[in-house]
Amino acid sequence: PPDKNDSLGKDENMMAANIVCKCEKVTELEIVRAVRRSLPIDSSQSLRKRTRAGMGHCQGDPDNYDCEGRVRAIVARELNVPLDEIGGRPWPATTTLTKRWIDQEEKEDLHKRMF
Repeated sequence: PPDKNDSLGKDENMMAANIVCKCEKVTELEIVRAVRRSLPIDSSQSLRKRTRAGMGHCQGDPDNYDCEGRVRAIVARELNVPLDEIGGRPWPATTTLTKRWIDQEEKEDLHKRMF
């Protein structure tokens, strides 16, 4: 869920001052810039690899600072999609798969989307 300090994605000074991940000191502006790059992002895990948000000692723990939830909310806002379309941990991590080991039906669906 968005934090009370999260901007609307318009004020760069506010985004630069808003720390989303305390452990790794990742700002909202870093997350927004990573989302706006050409490499697609569909999950908090893909953002994690680009910014280190959620890689600190708490590992994005929802009971701590919940940076993973905040990252997901920012990504959803930036991509203009519902929050449930943004993957989180443990699955789908950096993937559009619904689970780690997929069945034949999901393999066929994935193949249709790729080709």
